[in-house]
Amino acid sequence: MNASAGPFLVILASLGLGLLLRRSRHLPDTAPKTLNAYVIAVAVPALVLAQLPGFLRELGSHVERIDAGLVFLPLIPWLIFFGAIGFFGWLHRKGVIRRDQWALLSLSAGLGNTAFVGFPLIEALVGPRSLPLAILLDQLGTFLALSVAGTFFISYVHATEPAAGDAPEAAPKFHVDRFARELFRFPPFLALLASFGVAAIGTFPPIAQGVIEKLAATLVPVAMVSVGAQLRFDRRSVGREARGLFVGLGYKMALAPLGIALLAYGVFRLRDEKLAVAVLEAAMAPMITSTVLGIEADFAPELGALMLGVGIPLSLLTVPLVHLFFSR
Repeated sequence: MNASAGPFLVILASLGLGLLLRRSRHLPDTAPKTLNAYVIAVAVPALVLAQLPGFLRELGSHVERIDAGLVFLPLIPWLIFFGAIGFFGWLHRKGVIRRDQWALLSLSAGLGNTAFVGFPLIEALVGPRSLPLAILLDQLGTFLALSVAGTFFISYVHATEPAAGDAPEAAPKFHVDRFARELFRFPPFLALLASFGVAAIGTFPPIAQGVIEKLAATLVPVAMVSVGAQLRFDRRSVGREARGLFVGLGYKMALAPLGIALLAYGVFRLRDEKLAVAVLEAAMAPMITSTVLGIEADFAPELGALMLGVGIPLSLLTVPLVHLFFSR
């Protein structure tokens, strides 16, 4: 079996286990909330601490090799994320989607699965020589966008939550104290701050690094078991979230790669491997971590589960089609 199939099998097996455990009643109804709390408090901070300090040190030693293409690649996830906030915010103001769907889709469709799904697909479709470009986009783009902009966004949504007595149409009020409190109680953000400190002064001892990496490796299986346990394909659940699912996957798998292709080819003059990596990573499935963060924040949990449960398998078909279309 090809080693690149490993991440897909872990994702799909964990998703299936979550579904099976819920249907067999081996998991209580409260289990997903507990699993999500573990992901946010332990697995995501561990992933940040395992990957970010070393990458920041490596980046600092190669600054002189950076060109326009290498600058644009890490910008792609940031552009898609802020584009999602604006696009879904516009749909919310037009009454197409609810506020909780806007928040969830900004996180889920705004950030892509550029590593766990992205790396194997990039290697298979573009070739192993393109993997360093994909890693650059993932680490300095997706990973930092989640750690910085994603955490700020979650805190912002909570800080502008309408109060009990507010009229539904009232403009959201920004509470600075609530925002700061949410942000500095958010474990991934604290891990981000710690990563910059570690990168500046050295490295973790080998034993500590090994423990952190083992904890980080639990992120995908635990998160996908939780998603599987929340995934419901009954008519009522799908009907309630169908509009959000359609616009979310439409943005992530069609609008985002099209917009990035136009920018990459027409403005930044990317060609060959850089162009392929830019467009394909823009077309990847919704990000597991950001979606689980949205679910745990109580932003349309059923929609979040559907975005992953439908989006990841679907991307195994749509990403090769995007590659076929843009490589003609």
